[in-house]
Amino acid sequence: MFDADEFWLLARELLRDARAGEGHCHTAASRAYYAFFLIARDHLRLPLAHNASDHVRVLFELRRRGRIRLANDLASLRRLRELADYDRTIVVNRSDVMELLEDVEAQYQQVKRL
Repeated sequence: MFDADEFWLLARELLRDARAGEGHCHTAASRAYYAFFLIARDHLRLPLAHNASDHVRVLFELRRRGRIRLANDLASLRRLRELADYDRTIVVNRSDVMELLEDVEAQYQQVKRL
């Protein structure tokens, strides 16, 4: 089985260079979200549709189970990922992505231990 943590590590690696271009930043935002999402999804052990509805379902289930902070951090990453993936007019810069990853790091590590 693929280790979703590789996405998190890739996101960090893409941001390591202070000269990282915007493509690196967009990709880092996307990979960080998917690392968090996949680990949370697997932890919840829900029957899933394997489509876009799963993203909403994971957030809903985290909140239902009282994991509000996890859900909020995942939602923050999702918003950034959607901007990075779908809105080419938005500048996604290195410092913004790094700041968000730092903010959600503790929750990401926590969901890995669940």
